[in-house]
This record gives sequence, C-alpha cells and structure tokens, in this order.
Amino acid sequence: MKEIRYKDSWVKFCDCVEGMKTLPDKSIDLAITDYPFTIDIKNSLCDKKKVFYEDTKTDIYGWFDQWFNEMRRISNTTIIYAMKKHTHYWVSKEPTDYLYCIKLNSQSGGSTSHFQRVSPIFVYGNKMHKLNFDYFITIVNNGWNQEGYIHPCPLSSSFWYDLISPLKPLSILDPFMGSGTTLEVAIQIGVPCYGFELVEEYTVDIEKRIEKCKYLKRPTTLNSFLGTEIIGTKIK
Repeated sequence: MKEIRYKDSWVKFCDCVEGMKTLPDKSIDLAITDYPFTIDIKNSLCDKKKVFYEDTKTDIYGWFDQWFNEMRRISNTTIIYAMKKHTHYWVSKEPTDYLYCIKLNSQSGGSTSHFQRVSPIFVYGNKMHKLNFDYFITIVNNGWNQEGYIHPCPLSSSFWYDLISPLKPLSILDPFMGSGTTLEVAIQIGVPCYGFELVEEYTVDIEKRIEKCKYLKRPTTLNSFLGTEIIGTKIK
C-alpha cells in the first residue's frame, strides 16, 4: 500500500472504509471530512477536468453509512462538511451541533448544484472546545491560485483552519484526504494527522502542501492565508 509520511502524520492510498477498520475505537480525537462532491452529481465543473475515477454508486446513503459509522467508532468528535442535498441524511444521524458556511460568490444556489451558497456542517459526539460561531461568511476561491494542483477542486486552507483550530484537537483523521487540505491544517496547528485517499495521483498535491508548510506553519491572519477571505462570523 502506497503511503506518504510526514513526522507523526501519514496518508495511505486505499479505500477509507477498509483503512479505518484497522484503527482502534476512539483512537482519534477529531475525524473531519469534506466528502467527494462528485458523488451523485451528473453535472459538475469537474467534468471539464481530469477525473481519475467514476462515482457510480447506486446506494449513496448505504455507502455514507459505511464510512460514517467507522468515523464515529474511531473518533471522539466527527465533523461532516455536507452537501445541502444530503441534509436530511445527516440530520437523521442526530448531530450534537451544526453551523453553516455561506459562500458569497458561489456559482449557484440551486438545489442540484454542488456549488451552493449555503453548505451545512454537522458535528457529532463530543464538542471539545465548544464552537463559538453559528456560521462562516466566506468568499470561495477569491485570489486563491489552484494552478499546479492535480485535484480538480483543491481547497484553500483558511476556512478549514478557522473551523478546526478552535477545537484544539489532539489528533485528526480525514478519510477523504484529496489534495491534502486537512493535513496542511494539522501541520499548521502542530497535531498528528492521518488520512486515506483512493487516487494516488494526488500524491503530488499532498507533497506540495507539506513542502509549503515547512516554510509557513500557520496563517498570519485568517484573511491572508492563501487568499480566501473570512468576511465574518456570528457569535453565539
């Protein structure tokens, strides 16, 4: 099995369900993910870019059950950044907290589009340090240069950083590592991170993020890192 290691962190290239089965119960403090957005979507900007596999699952929610149940088993806290069209599923799992990401310059607010202006985030299990906000208002891909990444939609790290860092996790797991955003944030806040990814081609992206973190450990401000601007948060 191919893997990438950096200090106490690693990313293994395999099916995440099988990978997580090898981890002990409650061995991870925070499991967090933005699951693959090409799932169950027929029209996507990614159709115009190179995609290395096809999401042709016939039982989407059965598949959700498989990896979500493993995340809950191995973690104290699980956070899911979800597509709006799947909200009913995540609500049925009885979250302990939730918030919303509001993307001001999103391409569409349509119910069938991944690029929605409002995306829900669900929290399960212990909340660690309680989240002190109800929502983010964020400009997506504003000044954030995606060129040079193989992943069709690599994420900037500032939003993920602002969500994860207040929780002060002792360890982090992301079962859908993608281009390595979660690993980049974990390196910035100085905690071990573990992940799984099917597409070995994303090795280039993950190594690029690791290399960048050697010189920039964490954002100097929330608004400056990678050009994605957090416009404001509402305090509870």
